[in-house]
Amino acid sequence: MNARWLGIVFCFALIVSLGTPVTAAEPAKGADAKATPAAAPTEEEMMAAMMKASTPGPMHDLMKSMVGSWKAVTKSWSGPGEPTVTEGTSENTLILGGRYLQSAFKGMFGGMPFEGVGIMGYNNQKKQFESVWVDNMGTAVAWSHGSVDPVGKVITMNATFPDPMTGQDTSYKMVTTIVDANQHQFAMVGSKDGKDRTEMEITYTRVK
Repeated sequence: MNARWLGIVFCFALIVSLGTPVTAAEPAKGADAKATPAAAPTEEEMMAAMMKASTPGPMHDLMKSMVGSWKAVTKSWSGPGEPTVTEGTSENTLILGGRYLQSAFKGMFGGMPFEGVGIMGYNNQKKQFESVWVDNMGTAVAWSHGSVDPVGKVITMNATFPDPMTGQDTSYKMVTTIVDANQHQFAMVGSKDGKDRTEMEITYTRVK
């Protein structure tokens, strides 16, 4: 199989994995009618679909304002009363051609060093923001997805995490608010017994 056909096979496999439907001709009417075979997509159609799915756009541009070095002030609540306040840093970079925002966070939590890495992107196929998060205080990979408000300032994503005490799933809203080019905020809002409660709030101020 030459390189050209390898490219066609790869593109076709990618388009199928992205969920692009293959259009079949309408079968002829009648008891003895035979179904017309589905028309295979052309190489040009496969390449066009792949490029549309993989090209960064306006939603990816929203993440550019969060690139840089940041001072992070974290407020966390374990119950009613005043929050625990700690400081940390976050290094944010765009990766893979501007398709994803990678964040490397360092700080303190519960009196212990805390490190976490997150990757956020916009899925052109599903029309939604998606993120993944891992840190040194757990062994689970946290996934979330959601959308941005019409103004392009507030990204709200939904996630479900198991409660470490009960093992029961708890729903969370992960809200990122872009204040301006030098500040953005993150809030982790839990939902228990039908009530929303902010459990963590981080304010990021640009260092450079």
